[in-house]
Amino acid sequence: MSYERILVPIDFSDDSLNALNKAMAEFSKPETTIVLLHVVDSGSDDANALSQGRKQAVSRGAISADEAPGPDPTDARLKQLNDLAAPHATKCKALEVQVAVGQPTEKIIEAVTSHAINLVIMGSHGTGGLGKMLFGSTTYDVARKVRCSVLISKR
Repeated sequence: MSYERILVPIDFSDDSLNALNKAMAEFSKPETTIVLLHVVDSGSDDANALSQGRKQAVSRGAISADEAPGPDPTDARLKQLNDLAAPHATKCKALEVQVAVGQPTEKIIEAVTSHAINLVIMGSHGTGGLGKMLFGSTTYDVARKVRCSVLISKR
């Protein structure tokens, strides 16, 4: 089976980087589009910093003129993704990068739909209950909920 649109969620762990390497080694073809997605978990410190920076920018009139909003963690993550993608850019039709803020499982499922993905390649951390212990909770949840093929990359 040929996969034309592949999603690789990246959290910058060794497991997700292994999934990216597998995607590039086994599935990158001239007709393939690969989407790298990083999700800033809405409960993380990065998301809280992003929220705080936006609040400061909105209420700037109430803040002293020389106080700038905090750094946007999505910019840093986007740069990391672009740096990660650069060596692979010529191996496929297109290599897209995207950063989203929210709950990782939900954002991955949204990306599957919005990008018309027909294969998700995910790394596995191996934490949690029995199914979750084998695959990792986000990987397990995505595999159960999407309607496309899911390849779980183990080390």
